[in-house]
Amino acid sequence: MNFPDEPEFPLFGAWEDAGPGAGAMIFAVDAEARVLMQLRDDRPHLSGAGFWAPFGGGVEAGETLREAAVREFWEETGITLAQDVLRPFGRCLSTRRSRARLYAFVTRLDVTPDAIRVGEGAGFAFYTARQLRLIPLAPALAHASLRMAELIETDALPEAQGAVPVALRD
Repeated sequence: MNFPDEPEFPLFGAWEDAGPGAGAMIFAVDAEARVLMQLRDDRPHLSGAGFWAPFGGGVEAGETLREAAVREFWEETGITLAQDVLRPFGRCLSTRRSRARLYAFVTRLDVTPDAIRVGEGAGFAFYTARQLRLIPLAPALAHASLRMAELIETDALPEAQGAVPVALRD
């Protein structure tokens, strides 16, 4: 899979020997500068099992990175976002043998916890920058998550439009 917008994503770590697979995720930041994170199911076959990570998942054949991120976010939270509210945040490689290419977006999200309907994962939470430094983060995304905490603390998040959900799943 090739993605024309790949150069827009700053690189977090090595990019050599990248595998053919790809994943897209969203760092959603609320009005209180907290990041919405997913507690990954604790199953051995899952990437990041038992750790905290932004919501996201695999890019399917024929999908753009934005399409995959929006689809995965909806599947896992019940919230539909418009693609144009996503800003490239960074890219890294999976720590698994597949070395899948992982692409992270950032957006502002105007939603309360009661609007979230977890479709995958063991749970979710909104974390402050300080809390992000204390929780067990998915190894592949730890650097990106800690960079997110740093940008929140310095009030230097990439410009991201306020994302009002397009639709919420009942």
